[in-house]
Amino acid sequence: MGTAVLGSFAGCAQFDQSASGGDGSNGEATETEAEADEPTGPYRAWLPEPDAFGEDHYYFWYIDYAQLRANESHFDPEVYDVYTEDEALFARSDFSAADVDGAVSLTPVNDGNTYAVVTGSFSATAVADSLTEREFEEDRDIDEYTVYRNPGRGEFGVKDGTIVLTGNPDSDHVRTLIETKNGEVSRYTEASEAMATLLQPVGPETFVGGDTSDPYTDEQAEPESFQFAGQVGYSFGETVDGDRTTREIVVLFETADDVDMDAIAQFTGSDWFATSTDVSSKQEGRLVTITAELPTDEFYAN
Repeated sequence: MGTAVLGSFAGCAQFDQSASGGDGSNGEATETEAEADEPTGPYRAWLPEPDAFGEDHYYFWYIDYAQLRANESHFDPEVYDVYTEDEALFARSDFSAADVDGAVSLTPVNDGNTYAVVTGSFSATAVADSLTEREFEEDRDIDEYTVYRNPGRGEFGVKDGTIVLTGNPDSDHVRTLIETKNGEVSRYTEASEAMATLLQPVGPETFVGGDTSDPYTDEQAEPESFQFAGQVGYSFGETVDGDRTTREIVVLFETADDVDMDAIAQFTGSDWFATSTDVSSKQEGRLVTITAELPTDEFYAN
């Protein structure tokens, strides 16, 4: 996973995990392909169903680099550098965070690889020239993308303004992501009612992420580490707006009866919220939504 995620809520160890098994669904997914392309969540169109990776679940995160750059002066400089100097996204080509509008990364648990999509203002020719200099060779075309491959370093699918990349050139998951975006592979929100439910409250925020899982057991529950009995998934959105950042965390349980608001209170009273204000939580059926606000210069500065 790229270093950028390490500085966000997504990168905290407790949030970068998934159990294998079912998706906790109680019905059919409700999101349509058209909704996946709405401004409320452009990253959604790139998320394939877990079965495309041979998984039951996987974790993803998204960063809106345009929003990030617009708020540079409000971040702790070291935290800002974590995002804009992400070696996993930028080291293998000549483009930088200044060229990027958004990036979504997917991390299947059993696969052991991270897959990413980067969109921005770069040209396919410039990226191709950079990859060729780094001993990537043109390999094949997938729809409108040209794929460059280096057997020891990975694959890049490239077109003007979009790069689809993986460190595993033998997986053919560059194709999986492209075909998901083009509607040829079912999306996470179509195949998983849990993920569709989790992403409904999350909009076009600076940082977004989520995961589904098998229900946590009583023995696995650790409320202060963000693990609750009966939990089958979570999502989060963090919006940076000048010197303040708002945070929304959505936790999905297998049933409404599994929700334990005392356990939620243990979490919101933990060190995760030490620099936060206006912390609140509410239950709606089997969903719990936690909201908080914090100074942007305290955003993972410690």
